[in-house]
Amino acid sequence: MIFDKLRNRYSFNFLVICGWICFVLFLVFTCPEIYITYIVGKSDHFWDVTVTLIGLILFDIAVFFISFIMFFVEKFFDIKNINNKLFENKSFQFLQTVGIIFAITPIVLFCIEIVRLIILSFKI
Repeated sequence: MIFDKLRNRYSFNFLVICGWICFVLFLVFTCPEIYITYIVGKSDHFWDVTVTLIGLILFDIAVFFISFIMFFVEKFFDIKNINNKLFENKSFQFLQTVGIIFAITPIVLFCIEIVRLIILSFKI
């Protein structure tokens, strides 16, 4: 698979853990806002959906930056990979894959939204 060479690195596992944290933060902060704003119809709520999504995206950008720094430090100081039988477990690999998807999703959504805004700004 794509991530097989990275699965036992500290930086990749940090990114996976922060992906799960990002998912939990989305469930705790953004999902209630979406419910209140779009289902109940109270648009005068203090924390808007946009504010919480921007907060999650900023958190995710910071996590990616820290993860890349950790990756380059691992390469520069030749820090050996984590050798653990846990990383060979299929269910743990599944959790890692889902965690990395959770980590990448806010950045992808942000890029799609920026492209959409650029396209709409040039449309007359």
